[in-house]
This record gives sequence, structure tokens and C-alpha cells, in this order.
Amino acid sequence: MFYVIAGGAIGLKTALSGGPLIVILGIFIHYFISFSFALSFFLLYPRISKVSSNKYLNGLLYAIFVWLTMTFIVLPLTALPSRPFVMNIQQIIGLLILAVVFGTPISIMADKYYKSRIAEGTTSNSRQAGFI
Repeated sequence: MFYVIAGGAIGLKTALSGGPLIVILGIFIHYFISFSFALSFFLLYPRISKVSSNKYLNGLLYAIFVWLTMTFIVLPLTALPSRPFVMNIQQIIGLLILAVVFGTPISIMADKYYKSRIAEGTTSNSRQAGFI
């Protein structure tokens, strides 16, 4: 899998003939993209939660956004051979895995983090008011 991911940057033929450094490149690219999506969702979560307060729905919608972005924008721009898009059971399973493993946990963690920040702000304000 990491050979193919690296193949998106350096070409599939080159990647498949490479060694352990190609795997490291593939791992780096994979986690860089995943981290970038997760960070952007985390930073945008306060705005997202104003539109929908349901953290599970937010996670599902974000997973759909990531899947659409990767499928129709990122992958066509890589050095991988292009293939026509076909919606099949593998695509649906991949989307569901992305929602369960990526979207929902990040949404739950962001929701918990921002709610604790709000609670801390309320607590610290009431403590300060008691001292005045």
C-alpha cells in the first residue's frame, strides 16, 4: 500500500522498483495527508459545531468530504495511472471505514476538547468573579 502511495508522487513504476526508503516516503505522505485533514477539521470544529451540534453527523459529513476530496481532486493530480470512477461496493466500504475510523473519532475528540475549553472558561470566570 505504501509503495502505491509513494507512487503517487514519484510514479508507480519507480515506486514499485524501490526499497525501504520508498515505503518510508509512502508512510510520510499518508500520514501527512491524514494529519492535514485532521488538523483542518479540528481547527474548523467550532464553526462546524455551530451549524450542526451532532458530533456523529459532523464526523460522517467530514469523512464524506475527505473521501470526495481524495477521490476527485487529490488522486487525479497524482502520478498514478488514471482510472474511470465507478461507484461499487469497495468504494462504499472504503467510505464507511473512513467514517468509522477517521471522521467519527476526530469529531468526538474535537467536541470533547472544545466543550472542556468552554467549561474551563466558565469555571475560571466564576472564580475570578468571586475574588472581585
